Amino acid sequence: MMVTYLKRYAKGDVETIQPLTLMDKNYQMIRNYLMRNYREATLETTSESVHFSKQYISRIISQTAGTSFSKLLKEIRIAKVEEYLEETNLSLENIAELTGFTSTSYLWRTFKELRGV
Repeated sequence: MMVTYLKRYAKGDVETIQPLTLMDKNYQMIRNYLMRNYREATLETTSESVHFSKQYISRIISQTAGTSFSKLLKEIRIAKVEEYLEETNLSLENIAELTGFTSTSYLWRTFKELRGV
């Protein structure tokens, strides 16, 4: 029935999934590393882990996500902060430590910068 429907109504307008480019795949690899290691990740540790130069990592993130390495890492960390705030009763000091922020005040400045509140 589905094939009949597609032949009758779709008229060849079926969308295909675009394959990922090499840059997209590399960005996903970098992002996956940051999602797993957001607490201690730096540009240097990311470079060592994914075996790309720091400059290449910065270029991949800039061209793919339109942002910088540090801003991407901050976004990931703030998303984790939001999860901890919603799902736990941990203190801000503990959440800052768990998410890689050096202090509670830096966490709040970053939160305000990225979320506006």
